[in-house]
Amino acid sequence: MLLLNRSCFQGGRMRVTISRNPWTAAGIVMVIFMVLRTSMAHGRGAPKNFVYQFKSMCYFTNGTEHVKLVVRQIYNKEEILHFDSDLDEFVAVSELGR
Repeated sequence: MLLLNRSCFQGGRMRVTISRNPWTAAGIVMVIFMVLRTSMAHGRGAPKNFVYQFKSMCYFTNGTEHVKLVVRQIYNKEEILHFDSDLDEFVAVSELGR
């Protein structure tokens, strides 16, 4: 479940709190793909040859006591943004991820 609270937009940066449910990660993936497909279909055409990668990794420390979810989006070998569950926010790595 994606939760937005009043502190979401402090300091000009959006903060998203995400529950630790694995179905939430699947929902996030679906939303991201829908947004990317819509933007590519309406307006700019996609190049003939491009690679878009979506990588998600879970890191377990202390057994299952602390689980860290890291999601990376990569376009043509360049990471554009990532989500870190310890930070609870998406971070733009390149100009394309902003």
